[in-house]
Amino acid sequence: YVLSQTIYKKAQNEVGAIIVLAGCSSAFKTDVFKKIVKFDHDNITEDLDFTYKLKLADKKIKYNENAIVYTQDPNNFKSYFKQLYRWYSGGWTCLKKNFRILKKPNNALILSLMYMEALIIGCLTLLMPLLLFWNPLWFLYLVLAQTGFTAIAITFGVIKMKRYDLYFYLPHYYVLNLMDQTLFMFTFVKEVILNKKNMKWHKADRY
Repeated sequence: YVLSQTIYKKAQNEVGAIIVLAGCSSAFKTDVFKKIVKFDHDNITEDLDFTYKLKLADKKIKYNENAIVYTQDPNNFKSYFKQLYRWYSGGWTCLKKNFRILKKPNNALILSLMYMEALIIGCLTLLMPLLLFWNPLWFLYLVLAQTGFTAIAITFGVIKMKRYDLYFYLPHYYVLNLMDQTLFMFTFVKEVILNKKNMKWHKADRY
């Protein structure tokens, strides 16, 4: 959240390129929702489907960093895995469903950069552990570099939120990031290359 809300979303808002409306923290004009957005039953990530529909209709999407929102996140690896799997599977499904969104130059540039970057970073992240067998020292250098860059990136958010303890969770972030990239690549192969659509809703655990 520190990275996505204080840096990514704010930057996307500045250039008019909100990538996805967060499902737990979005508000819509009623008439726009009824006429354009609606609910379809052919995907498992409605928030992303809503975003693409609004972009196709040339509607403005804005981000308010002062909004106060409460949500509940996975509190164990199993729940986190299930949620990510649904997000990434649904992401590919929505992109294929709304593929004509790429006909608009601005959307094409933004989405191409996002998905291509994710695929490239995903490949590199998954290949990194192989360095352990070839040169363990280089693996350590890369992990420290990645952790260092992440620490620099979240510093603004940490200072703003006064949550300096977040720095202690950087090793956890590396592990979660590895899981993220693995699932992203897996769903790409399954949804895009093998064309196997996932419509299973992985219900999140609630406490």
